[in-house]
Amino acid sequence: MKVSYTFFRSQRVSLVLAVLIAWPALAHKGAHPDDPDKLASPLGGIIKETEKYHVEAVPTATAARLYFYDTKMKPTDVEKIQAKARISTPRATLNLVLEPKGMYFDAPYPREPLMRYKLIVVITDKKDEVLVYEIDPKTIKAPAKAKALEKK
Repeated sequence: MKVSYTFFRSQRVSLVLAVLIAWPALAHKGAHPDDPDKLASPLGGIIKETEKYHVEAVPTATAARLYFYDTKMKPTDVEKIQAKARISTPRATLNLVLEPKGMYFDAPYPREPLMRYKLIVVITDKKDEVLVYEIDPKTIKAPAKAKALEKK
């Protein structure tokens, strides 16, 4: 009985194509459903990465909280971290005062932002690293996890 190998060859090609198409979905960093390259944020904020830290911005109506994590997402004490922050709108740029509060920096706004703005954080350890967060005040809700952490 003679077996045709063309059938098996086409099956192998289909299998290889299926693996190549599915590969990007299998190779992701975090558990964020919208963007697999995004890290899942512990407090519901926005996470950006630097060489040394992961920085989570948790904006509220009156301030921004900046939580620093190491590369393994373990919280880092902010007392040793040198950083500056400012908010930028199309009309103005305002420098913020970063107040260390143990596990996070508190950056109160001079006045409540009414329009979309950029929160710009500059970490000044050995070299300056700039993180830019796009924030829309209309969508700000203080995450429950951050509120619970505040009460402790």
